[in-house]
Amino acid sequence: MTPEDVVVVRGAPDDDELAALVAALALLAARPRAVPPAGKAPAWVRESFTAPGSWARG
Repeated sequence: MTPEDVVVVRGAPDDDELAALVAALALLAARPRAVPPAGKAPAWVRESFTAPGSWARG
């Protein structure tokens, strides 16, 4: 990381505060993202629907 990667907009943090911020951001970036479990299809979805008059009749 270079000094240009983090810009302080307001305030005057010391080196320890900046190090804590960079460490916290690095931990958040390295954390695996949670993938929501695949749920059941909504009630309005029918699994084997064929439109009336469709050429693909089953």
